[in-house]
Amino acid sequence: MEEEVLESEGMPITAGTIVASALVAGTIAFLLRRAFSASEDDRRSERYDGDYLRGRAASVTNEFVRERIAPELKPVLMAVLRDVREYVDRGFQRAEHALKDM
Repeated sequence: MEEEVLESEGMPITAGTIVASALVAGTIAFLLRRAFSASEDDRRSERYDGDYLRGRAASVTNEFVRERIAPELKPVLMAVLRDVREYVDRGFQRAEHALKDM
């Protein structure tokens, strides 16, 4: 029943509500303008340009691969190289035999 009364009477907007809303909107606008202003924040963000970030990402990736991944993959890579060497040696031996048989 109260909802029907409120809807039928309408909610009056007081001056205090308007002033409070204006103050909140003004504060938000001020904070946004200050956040996007061309001040020392922009100078700080210059060092985070694309080139800097790409270079930093490359160096961090390089360090990670060298320190963590390479030591663990070294035995696997050595085994792969040995297998490749064996396959190449067999291929050359077959080629030599094929040439001798001609």
